[in-house]
Amino acid sequence: MKNYFLILVAALFFLGCQSNNFSEGGAPAPQFQKEDGLTNDNIGGQPDDIPVIERQLIKTGSVSFKTGDIQKTAFNIKAQIKKLNGYISSESSNDFDHRLVQEIQVRIPAEHFDSLIYHLTSTYGKLESKNITISDVTEEYLDIQARIKTKKELEARYFEILKQAKNVSEILQVEEQLNKVRTVIETAEGRLRYLKNKVGFSTLDIYFYTEKSNSFFLEVGKGLTGGWEGFKTFLIGLTYLWPFLILVALGVWFIVRYERRRRQKKNS
Repeated sequence: MKNYFLILVAALFFLGCQSNNFSEGGAPAPQFQKEDGLTNDNIGGQPDDIPVIERQLIKTGSVSFKTGDIQKTAFNIKAQIKKLNGYISSESSNDFDHRLVQEIQVRIPAEHFDSLIYHLTSTYGKLESKNITISDVTEEYLDIQARIKTKKELEARYFEILKQAKNVSEILQVEEQLNKVRTVIETAEGRLRYLKNKVGFSTLDIYFYTEKSNSFFLEVGKGLTGGWEGFKTFLIGLTYLWPFLILVALGVWFIVRYERRRRQKKNS
């Protein structure tokens, strides 16, 4: 009886490994939805009862443009993001010599991604740069779903076997296999949640800037400020050199004194 129990556990574990290998490398190609609503196999008019599968797409992009008022632009963009049910995942501002720059990373519902791009284009004119990337993760998405379903079925079988265990040794063996299956399920579910988040919310990096005024008086002001800062740095540097300055002063004093005495002796 014990040998039969061990063979049953081993057989289930082997079948679980085989199903996992099948889902990772040998799964049939999913049927993708076409623009006209047909699947891969019924394009030629043949009937097909395989359900149409919605593509799982991850959209990411970046845009950059120049604006006249960076604060007003930031306020406008944030208002539009809120209107489209998105949120800001990161934001940074930089003040360079001739340019004020602001960067905003947005997570926006995938169905509103194109609306946000259109809003930026229509509001701020031609974008200086626009890069959009679309990744199709449909096959991975379906593969993970199939793997989770298979592993949960295997988990249920192990629970049934656990009820039949007669001693501690058998219980420990089944629980060991259950832990392995549960680890695979949790890992797959975590990956599936990650894909759902990436598919549901697209990412857009928005870079915008404004040029500073380069008037004559502004440049003169910068020059005066820079000159004063340089003078303060010079004075601070002298405080570090005072021992050397004393030595130089003493050296000059001794040289002058020596020359004066030499001239007096020569004249006498």
